[in-house]
Amino acid sequence: MKKFSPPQMKEVSFPTPHTPHPTPYTPLPHFPTSPLPHTPHPTPYTPHPTPHTPHPLSSQEALSN
Repeated sequence: MKKFSPPQMKEVSFPTPHTPHPTPYTPLPHFPTSPLPHTPHPTPYTPHPTPHTPHPLSSQEALSN
């Protein structure tokens, strides 16, 4: 039973940080302020498309050559 007590406390800690995520998600389609919290998500995604951009650019250069 004592072992069950610590996991329960951890579970409460997990939903707590998770709640802030879904909270800003709900206002996203409702409030324009949601884009602010949403930006942090796309930010890490931008680095992915960034390396992809040089690819198409190189292709265009090759065509120009």
